Amino acid sequence: MIYEVFIDNKQLYYPGDEKLVIYNSKLEQALNDAGTFEFTITKNNPLYDEIYPRVSSVRITKNDTEIFFGQVRTSEEVLEGEKDVSCVGELSFLYDSIQPQKRYQDYTPQQFFNELVTNHNNQVEDDKKFRPGKVTVTDPNDSLYRFTNFEDTLTDIRDKLCDSLNGYLRIRKSEGNRYIDLLRLEDYGKYSDQPIKFGYNLLDFVKKDSGEAIYTALIPLGARLDESQIDGLDSYLTIESVNGGKNYLKNDSAIKQFGLIWAVQKWDDVTVPENLMIKGKEWLRSNQYKTLTLELTAIDMSMLKSDIDSFDLGDTIHVIAKDFGLDAVYPVQKKTTYLQEPEKNTIVLSNTSLSKSYSKKVEGSLQNIEGSIQNLTNSVNSVRQEMPTEKKLLELTTARAESLINIGTHGNVYLVNDGRGYPKELLIMDSQDIGTAKKVWKFADNELKHSITGYNGTYQKVLSDGKVIGECVSGILKDIILENGSLTTPVITDAVIYGGQIHMTGASGNALDVYEGEKGYEINSENINGKNPKGNKTVVLGNTPYGHIELYDESGNVGTMISASMMQTYGVKNRIVKTENYNDRLMYCYESMIPMFSDIGEGTIDETGKCIVYLDDVFIEAVDTECLYQVSLQAYGKGNCWLSKREPNYFVVEGTKDMTFGWEIKAVQRGYVNVRAEQLKREEQQINYASDTMDYLNECLYSVESEVF
Repeated sequence: MIYEVFIDNKQLYYPGDEKLVIYNSKLEQALNDAGTFEFTITKNNPLYDEIYPRVSSVRITKNDTEIFFGQVRTSEEVLEGEKDVSCVGELSFLYDSIQPQKRYQDYTPQQFFNELVTNHNNQVEDDKKFRPGKVTVTDPNDSLYRFTNFEDTLTDIRDKLCDSLNGYLRIRKSEGNRYIDLLRLEDYGKYSDQPIKFGYNLLDFVKKDSGEAIYTALIPLGARLDESQIDGLDSYLTIESVNGGKNYLKNDSAIKQFGLIWAVQKWDDVTVPENLMIKGKEWLRSNQYKTLTLELTAIDMSMLKSDIDSFDLGDTIHVIAKDFGLDAVYPVQKKTTYLQEPEKNTIVLSNTSLSKSYSKKVEGSLQNIEGSIQNLTNSVNSVRQEMPTEKKLLELTTARAESLINIGTHGNVYLVNDGRGYPKELLIMDSQDIGTAKKVWKFADNELKHSITGYNGTYQKVLSDGKVIGECVSGILKDIILENGSLTTPVITDAVIYGGQIHMTGASGNALDVYEGEKGYEINSENINGKNPKGNKTVVLGNTPYGHIELYDESGNVGTMISASMMQTYGVKNRIVKTENYNDRLMYCYESMIPMFSDIGEGTIDETGKCIVYLDDVFIEAVDTECLYQVSLQAYGKGNCWLSKREPNYFVVEGTKDMTFGWEIKAVQRGYVNVRAEQLKREEQQINYASDTMDYLNECLYSVESEVF
């Protein structure tokens, strides 16, 4: 069993290596939680100075298989040449996004889960995103009704899906993608072929999640009796008559181990003493263990035998204690792994969900916090006694700044002082000698400048008053504001923009053009206009109050218009249907003057000459049956049939008795009773397009000029 640790894909720990050393390594994992990893690193490790909180990623592998991935949260120097490092698992990335105020109605678990994950992805960097994966939890009605109200994403998923639907989150890596699944427990892990046997292997102690003990003696009580032996107290059916005059049961094997621990259990529906004793024995033998939580200190036998399954999170373990009547399976809810001390490893088995642990920031345990407070108090007292002078503080600060910069850049840092001894310029040079340096960075007067001709040479401004000078920008850009200008290829090359916003002001016409050859897009504050080599529009994305998409044909004529509430298209609408012998075929939509739905069925006229056909409940809610709907009938055989009555939830067919007929109902879609072949209106949508507006103004100007001249 080989554990390896990597920081930012660089090897931090390898067993037996003289330099790649860490110790006190502890990995804690739990279902539906991010998990934590803590370790201590010495200065001899090559990566001692390359661990950055909130930046560095950490990865642990077991036999080349990833078992943990996350991010460094804290790195604290505790001794000369030693650091304590705390990391949190990648599930904590879901804490970094907020779900908006929204009502979700008639959502399936998959749909609700996908939208929560999508909202998260829209707010975070690429390395914190997840792809929605498998969802196996179910809702009885497959129709969730939920609200979100500015909670973090992980809290919403756990409270509104995991807790209510007994779901468990699992992160899965496949083909370079990170997936997050929401699963039933039985779909999470495997059934381990390594059992746990009381008194034989692995078990250190047992506890119940509720804090109750194991019971070794039981007084079973049945139904309440009409007559009581003691005034003021109820009497219940007991087992005395069938148990030699004793009203109790004992487990002698358990008593030898734990002593006498009494319990009373009632079965109000049991009225026969024999049945009551059977239930009592069953409860004492096994039922009391249904909510048992087992915490085991164990050596995973798979470390000794490669053909034995390991204990992994979510796995189901067979637990056997014959003396106590326990023979059941429990899932692994929590697991603690000591990379260098496997004899200390623990697992927690339970059929009930454990309380959520690990705060979203995971800054340490309560004990660590208390220790930090004490350390802080001691530090404050020390500082009060040895408060440095202003000059001494300046010297210390300057030396510290030089040290940090040298560590980060491995360059040559020089401070130029003014006449009073205070620094006025910070220089980073390609030489220790200011006189021989050619490449110089100079930070002074709220500006960052760069020279390639030495300290006394010509400088180019890079930063001024907190703004980036556009002429100097190349490579990776973050949070850019471009004012009164344009971007061209010679200015910015191979640019990648992360997060933030791009603001373009003072531009006329289209604010931004993105082209490759003759194909591309024109982007302004209202629309994104796609273009083809002929110069015609191909697609328009409108940022109007209602929002819409327009798709154009090769001639530049609009073909399809899509908004939040409707879709309009010229030509025909098709569904692609796969056939066994005739390839893919196009099936054409049946259109109507009004928005309507249809349903079909069959019926048989009874001996009275009538047949009542009840409308489908879903169909009733989708259409307006208060208005007159249409029913078409088809007789199957000799005889006649006709529609005699129409009601909101049923209709009546009369005719020849015992005759079978087919029916089709057509009804107007609910909420669209007054809609009928209305005229297409595109002017309102087009008024926001800058290009069309300009064409309209030009036409007006031409008309005025014609009248004047």
